[in-house]
Amino acid sequence: MNKIRLLTLFIVLNTLYMSPVVAEVTGNIGVSNNYIWRGVTQTDDEAAVSGGIDYSHKSGLYIGTWFSNMGDGAGGAGYARYEQDLYAGFAGKSGEFGYDAGLIMYRYPVDNSIDFTELYGKIKVKNFGFGMAFTIDSDAGGLDSDFYMHASAAFEIKKNLMAEALFGNYQFDNPLTEDYMHFKLGLVKDDLGFAIEKNDRTAPDEDDMRLTVSWSKEVAL
Repeated sequence: MNKIRLLTLFIVLNTLYMSPVVAEVTGNIGVSNNYIWRGVTQTDDEAAVSGGIDYSHKSGLYIGTWFSNMGDGAGGAGYARYEQDLYAGFAGKSGEFGYDAGLIMYRYPVDNSIDFTELYGKIKVKNFGFGMAFTIDSDAGGLDSDFYMHASAAFEIKKNLMAEALFGNYQFDNPLTEDYMHFKLGLVKDDLGFAIEKNDRTAPDEDDMRLTVSWSKEVAL
């Protein structure tokens, strides 16, 4: 974990060293009736408030942090209370092809025994996307090989109204943790989002279909 944190710090310092003339800092805030991550509620089906700050450089390098409240037993996370993500990566676009790769640390300051770190990669071609994430370090029992992948599509129905679909599959290294699949269908209009989400977990109430309504805003700082 120390090597990973040093690598992240190195990326951060090199990014900040570059001229701010070709960089920007943005902030974001969001509210939702439910924080669902990879098909599973993280707030015990309660409302969530989130926010973050991102620094991006013209070269494609970026760093950021993001926060959200959580439920007492959210997603098997114990008494996490809230989540703090730290990430750094490189993203770019060439014509209708886009890519994004980086490292993200999921931190739970109230219960850091469940902190974990992932490497992730995403590509997008026109209206379609595909992504993967691989756990490289975990404080939850030393299991470091969880694997998540997803495929998505987004189409503009009319001006400023997007229809989105996502299918994901989560495979866990721990044989006692249930692998599962999930899907999401949604509409996005400007800053508002509406979605239906469902997973195939077998625990009671875990596989219920959920409707989410969210609002988010990004501003230049």
